[in-house]
Amino acid sequence: MFIIAARKISPAEEITVSYIKNLTPLPLRETFCRQLGFRCECERCMFERSLGLAYQNLGEEIVTSYKTLVPHVPHVSPSEILYLLELVAQ
Repeated sequence: MFIIAARKISPAEEITVSYIKNLTPLPLRETFCRQLGFRCECERCMFERSLGLAYQNLGEEIVTSYKTLVPHVPHVSPSEILYLLELVAQ
């Protein structure tokens, strides 16, 4: 395997390879990794495991909502997107 770095890598720095898309929910990532014969111990997986089931599925719900709503909003300016994000945060 050859890896081309976009920046300088120090000799002791860990290099990781992502096997799955970033927004894949934890349970699906765990199943995929289990099929490859390992359990991922990266910071993200460890953090999400500590959150509990209610929060683990939140990312999937956000992606589903995004895919459902965005096609119905054809022309949204960046300022309108920021406004919507502020409303969601409330």
